[in-house]
Amino acid sequence: KTEIVLSITPHLIRNIQRPEASVSEFRAGTENSMRTRPDSSGGHVVSSSTSAINNPVVDPQNSSQKNPPPNPNAAGTSNPVPAGYGAGIGTGANPGVTAGVAQMSWQGPTQLKAGDTFTLQLMMQSNQPVTSVPLAIGFDNLAIQVVGVSEGDFMKQGGVQSNFTSKIDPSQILITASRPADSGATALASLVILNLKALTPMDATRIQLLSVSPVGIAGFTISAPLPPPQTIQILP
Repeated sequence: KTEIVLSITPHLIRNIQRPEASVSEFRAGTENSMRTRPDSSGGHVVSSSTSAINNPVVDPQNSSQKNPPPNPNAAGTSNPVPAGYGAGIGTGANPGVTAGVAQMSWQGPTQLKAGDTFTLQLMMQSNQPVTSVPLAIGFDNLAIQVVGVSEGDFMKQGGVQSNFTSKIDPSQILITASRPADSGATALASLVILNLKALTPMDATRIQLLSVSPVGIAGFTISAPLPPPQTIQILP
């Protein structure tokens, strides 16, 4: 009845310059017997002592070593990091700059009769643009039946084309909502709309957000505290 769900949404930030196979190596073995292997087939295995670990061989003719891939946070890159993203988190943060925080809440009835169908909305707003939101919603399948899951207006802000996927398991709903990575949504709107049916009388049944991991522009994580569960009383 309990699952751990990991949802990964990769975003392409920039291209990288792949180094030549002859200088792309990894070390393998034990502390007393270390050797360096090329990462592609066709190369030879070079034995090395522990001194080779501290002083790796560098090919002076390899331009990728002379000119490392550009820093995506540096000025003048094709995908500059928006001001304020990631600041305020961890050490060395810039004072006075707000970190990304999203707020979520439920909107829907708290009391109904067995056999009734109803709509429950998960609302969202953020102080930083959001480009992707993977989440999981839990419910009691003995008291509640999921009739349908649809996307709200949050990710559609600005008239962009969004993507929305959902999967209904026996006691939880897995959802991912996203939009183009170069723009994000912030204003208060419904993220998910649940169409539900009350099955049996119950003093209190809960529908709750189990996990959520909003992602901002350039892949920055936006914190989102879980909202209180929506508690519903089902009358006979």
